[in-house]
Amino acid sequence: TEAQEEALRQKLEEQLADAHAAILQLLETAQPREVLVRGLPTAWSKEEVEPLFVPFGNMESFALLGAGFAHVVYEEAVDAARAALDLGGMQVAGEDSEALL
Repeated sequence: TEAQEEALRQKLEEQLADAHAAILQLLETAQPREVLVRGLPTAWSKEEVEPLFVPFGNMESFALLGAGFAHVVYEEAVDAARAALDLGGMQVAGEDSEALL
């Protein structure tokens, strides 16, 4: 009957919406929120390096690892991707930096 078809259609739409929400959640958690940067001037301090990453979003953590490396964890994956895209290949004090996800 039409009523049964409509009930089935509504149930399928609800299941599809639930599946869509679950997939979006999986995609968000699967995307990296971390950026590893190499090629920074080894003489730079945390206070000189960290401001490079602030404009891209809220950071959960920042660590200057030494030897020209830094590790940044953003709250959102999109911020990490934006930082990597914008900072990757940037010349810093005559050295090439490379942002790695």
